[in-house]
Amino acid sequence: MKARPLTSTALRAPLVIAATLGVVLLARFLPSVSDRQQTGSQSLSSGNGTEPNHPPSAGDVMVARYPLVSVAPRLEYESKRSGAESSNDLTPGILEGLREQDALFDSWSDRRYLLGMFHSEARHTFDEAQGFGLGRIVVAPNELNLPPIASPPAKPLDSFGYAPLASTDELPEFLVMNIRHEQARTSFLLPASLGYVRDREHVAGFVPHAFRRSLSPDLPTPTGRAQWNMSRLQLVSLLKFDTPRVYEMAGFPDMTRLDAAPTRALNDFESDSLPRLATREDVVIEERGNRIHMLGSLRASSGCLKCHDVPRGTLLGAFSYVFRRISAGDGPQTALPLR
Repeated sequence: MKARPLTSTALRAPLVIAATLGVVLLARFLPSVSDRQQTGSQSLSSGNGTEPNHPPSAGDVMVARYPLVSVAPRLEYESKRSGAESSNDLTPGILEGLREQDALFDSWSDRRYLLGMFHSEARHTFDEAQGFGLGRIVVAPNELNLPPIASPPAKPLDSFGYAPLASTDELPEFLVMNIRHEQARTSFLLPASLGYVRDREHVAGFVPHAFRRSLSPDLPTPTGRAQWNMSRLQLVSLLKFDTPRVYEMAGFPDMTRLDAAPTRALNDFESDSLPRLATREDVVIEERGNRIHMLGSLRASSGCLKCHDVPRGTLLGAFSYVFRRISAGDGPQTALPLR
């Protein structure tokens, strides 16, 4: 079952109506309307012969805080790459996954809506309307601020010296592993973090990709006799370097820390799986005794194309996972490094 955004028209309607009428307060960000009027009156009565020094409007403050900027420089490397996949080359399964990803990115985002409103022409009409204006718009702190970057899961436990698995029922089901990758992808590409995107030269409120939702490291199995724990999750870069490279950093992948992160070449599993991931599959899994390797796609859906200059469906990157079998019993156990 695919993960879908939890939104509802009934929940969105009050915000839309309130924003359209301009009847709520930016209490956390700005002085009240009466305070601004009082300050303006003082400026008008100063008698110093200069123009009154009116404080900035609510809209001006928010535009200054979240200006329109270009993301083209950070994506310049894409212009040097060629041979991107066409949607015509993708399998029906991948196309269906892209449609669901499109629906997720097109779903309602309070943050995107508010940032877009601050940068719309209608803002000036609201700002200048006596008794209304963006100064009356209520913006809760969590509407524009994103969740903090998530902490990595606890280190997995020792998995060496186990007897062979009794049956395939002691392995996680493919659907479970596919959902875990979808959860990781959504947390990393959190739609609200994209902000308001007019085009790649005009973006407001973009925040570099990072994990902003918790991700369970455990994978259940049908029988429950075996337990599996995620011991590694790494970001595979496909376009930035001359050849694909894997970032090695502590914790979850975080785009703000890439410049300082060392990289490595692909291992055999990653190298063998990438061609399958390019156009045929979204997840490739290989079981090796007490370890499971998984490679999951990070594709350009329609919501990505305003910034990324690639065809829809292009494989922009991937997540490389390792899951280890852990002991279900008691007793001392050894922590393994995330590697």
